Amino acid sequence: MKIIKLLCQKCNIHTIVNLEKENIFCKNCHISLGTVQDFDGYVYVIYSPLMPDILKIGMTTRNVKDRVKELSTSTGVPTEFKILASFLCKDAYKCEQIVHKKLNSVRLERKEFFHATYEQAKEAILSTDLTIDLIEYSKNIHNFKKRKPAQSTFTNLEENICPKCNIEMRTLKKGGFKCRKCGSLFRK
Repeated sequence: MKIIKLLCQKCNIHTIVNLEKENIFCKNCHISLGTVQDFDGYVYVIYSPLMPDILKIGMTTRNVKDRVKELSTSTGVPTEFKILASFLCKDAYKCEQIVHKKLNSVRLERKEFFHATYEQAKEAILSTDLTIDLIEYSKNIHNFKKRKPAQSTFTNLEENICPKCNIEMRTLKKGGFKCRKCGSLFRK
C-alpha cells in the first residue's frame, strides 16, 4: 500500500492519501483533490551548510528524508544535508533529467550539484509539468537564503586560472571568475 501527503490548494492543509483509492478528498474542506495519479518518486533540493552557495538536485523513489540521511552519512561528507524542498513527481527520473539540462549553465562538474538559487531550482522543477505536489521546508529555505556565498577576493588575479585547481575559469558577466571544476568564485 502506497501512502502520500497532498496539499489542498483551497485550505492549504495536507491530506494523507492511500493510493489504492480512486478519488481523493481534502480531510478539512472535503473538496475533491482529483483522482490518484501514478507517481514513481520525488525530486529533491538539498544543500550542505559547508557549501553555502551550492544546491544538490536529485531524485529518489523512497522517502526523501531517508535518502538525505543516507547521503549525509556517506564517507567524505563532513556535515548533514538540509532539505529545502521535495517534489512528488509522475516521472521523477525524467523530471530530474530535464531539470539538470535546464540548469546546465550553473552545473558543477559533479553530477547533481548546481551553483543556483533555490528559486531557480524550484522554477526549473515546476516548469517540467511532471510534479504533483511540493513540500517546502521554510526554516531551511530561510537559513539557505541568509547564507553568505563562499568567495575569495584576489587583487592581483592576472589570469583566469583557479589557484586551487590550476585550470581555466569562466569569466562572469558581473565581473570576476568562476572555477569550472570546484565552483569557487573569485572577484577582482
